[in-house]
Amino acid sequence: MPEPSFIIVDDVATTIAIRDSSRLLLDHLHKALARNQAATPDPRSLIQPQQASRLLSLPTELRLMICKYMTLSPASADSLAWKGAYFACRQLQNDMRAELKPEQDLAKYIASNHASWQPDITVGLRHPQLNLIRDIAVHTPIPGHGYDIERFWSKTMSSLYALYLNHLQVILTGCHFYRLPYYDLKSWRSHLFIDYVGKGKVHCKKVTFTIDELANEMNGRKMCTRIANVIPGTKILYLMEIVQDGVGRQTERVYSSEVRFRPLPLRN
Repeated sequence: MPEPSFIIVDDVATTIAIRDSSRLLLDHLHKALARNQAATPDPRSLIQPQQASRLLSLPTELRLMICKYMTLSPASADSLAWKGAYFACRQLQNDMRAELKPEQDLAKYIASNHASWQPDITVGLRHPQLNLIRDIAVHTPIPGHGYDIERFWSKTMSSLYALYLNHLQVILTGCHFYRLPYYDLKSWRSHLFIDYVGKGKVHCKKVTFTIDELANEMNGRKMCTRIANVIPGTKILYLMEIVQDGVGRQTERVYSSEVRFRPLPLRN
């Protein structure tokens, strides 16, 4: 009996043994491969070169002048609309950042809105590649009896709620034992946030309130309860997460909404 001969099909590690006498099988195999290649084109052929961009072909000075009509500042709702242009290509991204400087815009916004006494406001981490301002962390002492919390919240925190951020974190610092009646976030006056949601003044996707001293202890975030809520008298739906430590103290509350606390659309 003659030894089988071998062929390599389509340059892949698929070895098919075909006897010399089985020419008909070989013909069928070649036809099947031809049909398969016709139905599945080379993936490289799917990447078509794009035509030259009219915008990018302009001189740099003109492109930067056009960028002046855009914004990346989280203080403006228009920053959401211009993210498409920002993500379009690396050159346009560099142009927009060079001209718009969103960090400076945010610093000016905070400086123009803070109260006479302001907390330590720090810009949170940005995406390492996209490099956009998405998160802000606010460090402020836990409000006590002699602290004008209502005035501070109305003048400072309301301006931060209004930013178009992915995450605003309010970190309450200092000793919780002397400042909160129940020594944890059960004492927190939630209307300092919920009232602003009901008035349509919160534009962040997520707002977190954290008692720094409790949350950073061992088992400070041991349990988490998620509750879906609706603001009374509105169609604003949000998710609330109550985080507790090992002994049941509320160390953190998270309010989140993918639609930035907007009312749900009416259904027919």
